[in-house]
Amino acid sequence: MIPRQILTNANVVLPDRTVHGSVVVEGERIAEISATRRYPEGLDLQEQFLIPGVIDIHTDYMEKELNPRPSANFPLNMAFHFMDVRAIACGLTTVLGAARISDDEEKSTRTSIWRGDGLALAKAYPKLAIFPGDRFGEGAVVTAPRPGGGQRFAVEYALVDGCHACARLGVLRLGFDFDGEGKYLGVSVLSVLPSAR
Repeated sequence: MIPRQILTNANVVLPDRTVHGSVVVEGERIAEISATRRYPEGLDLQEQFLIPGVIDIHTDYMEKELNPRPSANFPLNMAFHFMDVRAIACGLTTVLGAARISDDEEKSTRTSIWRGDGLALAKAYPKLAIFPGDRFGEGAVVTAPRPGGGQRFAVEYALVDGCHACARLGVLRLGFDFDGEGKYLGVSVLSVLPSAR
């Protein structure tokens, strides 16, 4: 049996207008949008707005989740969790974390410095994207010691051609570095492995 959820008494935002009505969801699909019918058995949204999921196409706030203040450093899994919670609370169903892929060195910051031969991949696929929630592989996070008692958390992400359902182009491996006192130092691109064709 397909699960059914009814959202009623809502201001439903459509591509061309807003209607007061109901939305019926069956499984993972919208089965009905009605501007006239109200379902007494449905979840009453009390005239709140019901909108499609919003896509944030560029965000830089992962660093703020890891290191919100100079003296506060959160564990990587906690930072990912709170990034996801904040996003969904704002109606964001997809967040594209920005990671610059280039071959030039930046002296002012270590964040997102490219260290490898993946520039051709980015040039060949201008819609190249990663989705922070799409961690890749069996071990989502691998830890390694750093000099001075620090630690690196290596996380792999699927590289896709513009969307979740689009072609998988490869795997991006990012390193989130912390010093011996737990202070967040930055994130680096460790490697990009193109998918076998």
